[in-house]
Amino acid sequence: MTLGRQTVCTVFAAVTAFIAIAIANAQAPTARGPLDVARVLAARYPASPIMSYIPGVAWSKSLRLAELTKEDRWKEKPRREIQPFINGDKPALTQRVSHG
Repeated sequence: MTLGRQTVCTVFAAVTAFIAIAIANAQAPTARGPLDVARVLAARYPASPIMSYIPGVAWSKSLRLAELTKEDRWKEKPRREIQPFINGDKPALTQRVSHG
């Protein structure tokens, strides 16, 4: 079975996020609340802004964090990283691969 590049990137991003949460919890399980962990993750992810599920989740949750905390700084990174897709500088959709 051959995995595509985007599948490997998606799996890697998910595993990395899981590890980051585990490390945050292991370092200070009682010192960090959910919003503290959310701030750490929002600052770090997505590592590679491509149009796919994992970055989309990171962007949407960063915007949600900004809404919950009333901290507008969490809006800046998603807006900056999404802009090339909106402008058309980066393709939002990849080319279909034909298996025929």
